[in-house]
Order: sequence, then C-alpha cells, then structure tokens
Amino acid sequence: MAEQNVIDERYRFVQNVLILATAKRVLETQKADHAMFAKKHKAVENPYAIGSKVMIKNVNRQNELDERYEGRYPIHNNVTNNDAYNLMD
Repeated sequence: MAEQNVIDERYRFVQNVLILATAKRVLETQKADHAMFAKKHKAVENPYAIGSKVMIKNVNRQNELDERYEGRYPIHNNVTNNDAYNLMD
C-alpha cells in the first residue's frame, strides 16, 4: 500500500507540475521563435506592380568583383501564397 501511495503522489506531481511547466515553456519558446522569425522575414507591405522591373541577388557570386545583383526582370504574375513573385526572363 505504501508503494501505491508513492506512485500516486508521483503521478499527481507529474500531472499537476511537470506537464503544466513543460507546456508553459513550450509556448514561451514558440512565441520567442515566432518573434525572431518575424523580425528576420518581413513580408512586403506595398507589393510591386505587375510589369515593374526588379533585380535579384546573385547567389553564384564567386568573389567581391562579381555583381551583387542580376538583371532587371519584369514581374510576370501577382504575389504567390508565400510572398514570392513570378519573374519573366
């Protein structure tokens, strides 16, 4: 009977303390992660018009003498679901 009381007490501790504290910590971490993501990934507030010409970053840049940006690409379609533009070549 004493063993059952110890098990019941530990079970109540896990249910009432550990799980609640863990859930609170998870929510705090998610909130902090979302704030950091939102800080680094800003959606375009004023979308560019279709036909506007934009330049894109050169991801294949080998040294500092290569151009940082490529082209002047006209925007072909509206903004997609993930805030990306379709460009014409």
